[in-house]
Amino acid sequence: MISTLINRRNIAGLTSAGVLMLAALATAPQADAATFYACVKKDGTAHIFTKKPKCKKHETKLSWNATGPAGTNGTNGTHGSNGTNGTNGSNGNNGADLTSHTPLPTGQSESGWFAIGTGSSTSGEGAEGISFSQPLAAPLPTGHAVYNLKEETSAHCPGFGHAAPGYLCLYAAEQQNLIFTHTLNFPPYETNSVARYGFALYFEVESSFGYVDGSWTVTAP
Repeated sequence: MISTLINRRNIAGLTSAGVLMLAALATAPQADAATFYACVKKDGTAHIFTKKPKCKKHETKLSWNATGPAGTNGTNGTHGSNGTNGTNGSNGNNGADLTSHTPLPTGQSESGWFAIGTGSSTSGEGAEGISFSQPLAAPLPTGHAVYNLKEETSAHCPGFGHAAPGYLCLYAAEQQNLIFTHTLNFPPYETNSVARYGFALYFEVESSFGYVDGSWTVTAP
């Protein structure tokens, strides 16, 4: 049991004793008990206990809780304001209208197939005309059409479906009794050349039942 003695002269009555007991609690050791007790004399002298005491005759017994009642809940905070909406992105540019006459853009390629058969002819030439799906912006220079035999490639023609910019590459898949001679552009009809809209492909006949087929790829300069 912990006892604290408080003696204040010239203070009478239980009210004054209560004030003294509160001051004593500020310096009294805190115990696990939730209730404090006091034996108070008429002259204000008091003994404070942390356990329930037996007060003497002519002493008044008092008790109170060490912990006061819980306070009321604070008011809820106000909601924060909503963030502003982000600005809309700008519209993209309109795409260009394409037609069959729109030139193939620089660096882009287009491809196709060719096939020629000469039947029972034993001499002469076999030829085929080829048109581009999209024209070139300008004819290709002479010497920029390259013919590659079956399973062969060359400097500007690295393989099926490919051609260096500004070149036409021809890749044979099958070839018998026909020999490649040249390409021909349309007016002004220059050999080993390629026009804006296409080209003609010529083979010399070696003997009957000649045939050839393969693919072509052109890349715009």
